[in-house]
Amino acid sequence: MAAEGFSTEIVTLIPDVFDDVKVAANKIKQGKPTLVNVSKLTIEERLWALHFLNGVVYALGGKSRDIGNKVYLFTPPNIEVSIEETP
Repeated sequence: MAAEGFSTEIVTLIPDVFDDVKVAANKIKQGKPTLVNVSKLTIEERLWALHFLNGVVYALGGKSRDIGNKVYLFTPPNIEVSIEETP
């Protein structure tokens, strides 16, 4: 059972246009770790989206990680993520 005030939900989003990225920003602001797959965005929109979301997590004191294959994890400050590489 999750502690009160702590969300174990991980939001996954695949935005079709840049405006859809605002949904991810709102989820991050709500304290929810958010995976964003930017593969459907144009190259220019991807850059805007990543700059925008990195700004959101920076302002909140959170972190972002490049998971790979155009997928990024944005976490609020209360979430720690460790990524282990397999040999």
